[in-house]
Amino acid sequence: MDSGRLTMEDVTNPSGWILLGMTLDPRSGLGMEFRDYFRHVVDYVRQLPLEKVLENPDVKERCRRVLQEQDEFKSILKQNSHQEGNVIITDFRKIRNLPAGNRFLVYTLYPRANVEVRLFPGVLNNTVVAIDIVFLTEPVK
Repeated sequence: MDSGRLTMEDVTNPSGWILLGMTLDPRSGLGMEFRDYFRHVVDYVRQLPLEKVLENPDVKERCRRVLQEQDEFKSILKQNSHQEGNVIITDFRKIRNLPAGNRFLVYTLYPRANVEVRLFPGVLNNTVVAIDIVFLTEPVK
């Protein structure tokens, strides 16, 4: 999941391990209590099958948010991203209350890109940059 070795279907219609992985990504926007959640899920995955993990109320709620807010997140990506060569530049510095979203969704908008530079507002409005590189698992059409 973290390597970005996903199909377009994995990204647009995440389920199972892929969806669970999206709830474990701190860039998803699912909340400040990420570390506690991550530790909880890691322990849970060791003990139970995936189906049971996905039934956990905390996991279920985060999965619901990723799926429910995906369209709004995609709309904000469209408005705040552009492509230069194989690089997508996404600027979220002026966005407040960003919906939850999976970090790979931007590649469905720019399928010929394999790198994203994402700008965030940091502490005291300093710019924070995240760079993401994916490896396409299917040919671009």
